Amino acid sequence: MLALAVDPGTTEAAPDRRVHALIIGNNQVPPAVSEAVGPGAVLDSLQFADDDAAAFFELISAVSYDAHLLTVMDRDTQTLYPRLTAVARPPSLKALRAAVTAIAAEIEDDRRSGRRSTLFVFFSGHGAVVDGQSAALALLDGGITQQVLYDEILDPLAADTVHLLVDACHAESVVRPRDTRAETVTVAAADAQALLVRSTLARFPHVGAIVAAAGNTQSHEWDVLRHGVFTHELLSGLRGAADVNRDGKIEYSELYAFLGAANRDVADARARLAVVARPPDVDRRSVVWDLNWGRHDRVVRLTRVPGRAGLVRIEDGAGRLLVSFHGEAGFDADFLLPASAGLYVRASMGEARLAPKPGGSIAFDSLTFGKPTERARGSLGDALQRGLFASEFGPSYYNGFVDQAADFVPVTFPTTTPILAADPPAAMAIAVDAAEPAPPSKPWRRPLRLMAGVGASSTVARELDGSAGLRLGVRPVAPGGGWLASLDLLRASRAGLAESRIVVSGGWAWMTRKRSFSGWAGAVLGGGAIAQEVAGDATHWSGLLMAAPTVGGSLDLSSRLGAWIEGELLVLGLRRDGSSASMLAPAAWLGLSLAL
Repeated sequence: MLALAVDPGTTEAAPDRRVHALIIGNNQVPPAVSEAVGPGAVLDSLQFADDDAAAFFELISAVSYDAHLLTVMDRDTQTLYPRLTAVARPPSLKALRAAVTAIAAEIEDDRRSGRRSTLFVFFSGHGAVVDGQSAALALLDGGITQQVLYDEILDPLAADTVHLLVDACHAESVVRPRDTRAETVTVAAADAQALLVRSTLARFPHVGAIVAAAGNTQSHEWDVLRHGVFTHELLSGLRGAADVNRDGKIEYSELYAFLGAANRDVADARARLAVVARPPDVDRRSVVWDLNWGRHDRVVRLTRVPGRAGLVRIEDGAGRLLVSFHGEAGFDADFLLPASAGLYVRASMGEARLAPKPGGSIAFDSLTFGKPTERARGSLGDALQRGLFASEFGPSYYNGFVDQAADFVPVTFPTTTPILAADPPAAMAIAVDAAEPAPPSKPWRRPLRLMAGVGASSTVARELDGSAGLRLGVRPVAPGGGWLASLDLLRASRAGLAESRIVVSGGWAWMTRKRSFSGWAGAVLGGGAIAQEVAGDATHWSGLLMAAPTVGGSLDLSSRLGAWIEGELLVLGLRRDGSSASMLAPAAWLGLSLAL
């Protein structure tokens, strides 16, 4: 799959910029390209390259001035995209050159009219090494070689900014078979970047690139997705899942980090993608996609999809999987979805159906979830199901990821949630409504979990071995830091002697998170009272001050429920026998937590 994309903008929303698109999907491979893989070799036909092209065309056509679709859709794809059968043309070299000629004329018209132009060229299909040397992306009657790519596509289609996305078996020495029989040529990701990405951008500094270049993969189509894996990840990111700072603009670094998170935990080498990326040299913060582009009356917003929902998948009534997303705790995402007759949302709490109104907005928390249906998977499907989108994506993952990517300029994170274009005449609004609360930007507004549990601590009275107690408290959820607070009730007794203790404490904890486990360490201060009862004597009360370091951890059992454990080493200060005293009192607690 090869995609060349240009920084798009809609004709209506951005009159000084027009978007153009050339989208190619080819399930078949000509004999000349097939045999170039090896003597007598025959490459299997793909199943979903036409679906890839149709889905990308459907997304881009809402914002493009002109879009050309070159694919032969099979019966299933024609059923899913019936209106595209009239516009699709066969993916041949002749049709490619005709489309390039038409788009080049429009780009030249943009230049003469003082408009900026943007371009999308998307290729999904086979690739092979031709004549043992150059790589070619297969068309019905030949292939897109490096020479064709440079001289017949990039040179004549001189848009202002071009984004190059590559995912194919052999894409200029980047070898990642999607088919099952093509010979695998081992090329390291660094070599792939040097051979393709950097050499391309050296000649075309206005071109950025994202290259899917996994080494040992034998198949990157999955029937559950009805897409190539890379295409599904790409579409998920562009629909909003990659917008890590929630400003409505998806930049290179955001999309790159999102793809990295999506593929990170796929253990099976047959299914794992490695992604190489580089933004255009002329603008390293180039916007790949703006969620305010397009037709407002064709889309629906699903807002505030929370990380606590686990892996979220959204599909339409025809069974097309539109978005996959796995967010960090405390990070919410907004999705831009086609306003089809019905949409289905699957999350850790079950499945919900919604009937969206075009141009409307639906809050995730308003959905009603029921028991999901199950579907069978093969071994490769199991590997993808376990690993694909298993890593959580959000600000913490993004910051760590982009810190290791020297070519990228990171996005900025606003202190308040930006409000994108609100219901413009011909623009879609994906940002949060003004009436919706902004995501927490201050420590005291960060999400919390309610903790309840039991524990034990040493006692003040030396005659007692220890006390048992109950704890009710709150702890932070999001990585970083946050406030914590506790109410502890403890009691110990033996023949003739009893001791009760009540303590209220608060403090600060630094928190980290890895998948479903959260850990924290901090310090607390508090105060309370202690009562000692001796048989035949009055109850003695004393004030109590305490300070303690605390460490703990929580394991998610579901989207909101978790199990936690915590330990403290309390320093107690109190009045005893008319004088001040201090002592150490270790304590340990465990219980259940509920995300608020």
